[in-house]
Amino acid sequence: MNNADIVISPKWLLSQKNDCLLDDHSIFIEGNIIKDILPNNIASKTYDMENRIILNNHIVLPGLINCYHNSTFIEKYSESHKVLSAQLLITEMIKNGITTFCDDDIFPSYMIDEITKAKLRCCVGLKIYNKKTEWASNEDECLNKSLRIFDDNKNNPDIKFFFNPLSVNDVSEGMFQKISKIANELDIPIRMSINTSKKEIDECIKHNKCRPLDYIEKFDILNNKFTALNTLILNTHDVKLLEKCRSNLVINKMTQLLSAEIIIDELIEKKINVILSTGIIGNYSDSNILDDMAILSLLSNIKKSKLNTNTILKMVTINPALSLGLDQNIGMLAQGYLADIISVNIKNIIQKDSVLYNGIEKYLKSSNIDNLWISGRHILKNYKLLTLEENKMYDRFRKIKELASKDEY
Repeated sequence: MNNADIVISPKWLLSQKNDCLLDDHSIFIEGNIIKDILPNNIASKTYDMENRIILNNHIVLPGLINCYHNSTFIEKYSESHKVLSAQLLITEMIKNGITTFCDDDIFPSYMIDEITKAKLRCCVGLKIYNKKTEWASNEDECLNKSLRIFDDNKNNPDIKFFFNPLSVNDVSEGMFQKISKIANELDIPIRMSINTSKKEIDECIKHNKCRPLDYIEKFDILNNKFTALNTLILNTHDVKLLEKCRSNLVINKMTQLLSAEIIIDELIEKKINVILSTGIIGNYSDSNILDDMAILSLLSNIKKSKLNTNTILKMVTINPALSLGLDQNIGMLAQGYLADIISVNIKNIIQKDSVLYNGIEKYLKSSNIDNLWISGRHILKNYKLLTLEENKMYDRFRKIKELASKDEY
């Protein structure tokens, strides 16, 4: 008999490879890798099933990837508050089934420390802009600090990095040339907000005689590693550029509410890698990608044949993994991939409806995520966090908010 460190046996297993739900299969984990996936009737004859977790009322999915998040710590607060803010953000990510996320706050060292302790995975933004902040005095200091942080953490397998220029109008031409060269040498992708408003585009045309995407293409930035964030305006020429360079585009539910120019099915047809994220978060309870998947279909007003279940699921798994260069490691439940797994309890649905693959996104709620594994480590067990003390964190956070509201902090 073969052995595995962990055996997870759900009622249904989401197979993006086959565009279906597999009934009564087991996932075998060895170390941090998915070793095998087999039907239970074969698995019991092939593997020792001693370390088995049975989830009779569940669907298991690959860990979700939140490809754009901005935690935006409030600068006037103390170091302890910034640490606590990072912990609370990580807590909400885990509880919402997110095993990998991108964050572009201006205090990356705090996030890195807390991610390492919590056993999560993160792609950390290295902010570049010509503005004085608590982080740096100008764009050159931003770059120098960013490179030191990269050097200090480049061997951490759970931490990746991306350069995050603030916008085409807040970074000099010389700095774009520098980060383009360094990004190619160190294999650091560039992700930035672009085409966010008519004002931004008009300013770029006024100063550079071209639109923002044309401008960054001159520096060899617009390529298959580039990711456009917070984009609300795309004309035909912009779309052609993104198509030619096979670039990535992040959307969220606000994109669909605010923009009439982001036509998702057209972008998908042109092989642009479209990714669904939570975007800029105003509070800690909005990191809810499962609920956003259902909202996306409603807001986009696209025929189900064009934006089907498989396409939507890819937007929060395979597509973001591809944009991060991690598509051979995460984003799927498949042999050889990292064991990033979430279980969603759908007992209430089972009692009312049959469970089918097509349309399953309508039934998946973040509040029903009760287990989560990252690289085979059990991080959330029966709704309880195993790497952070949640109640103590929220007690401390409430006290800090009370003091802050009185200007006593």
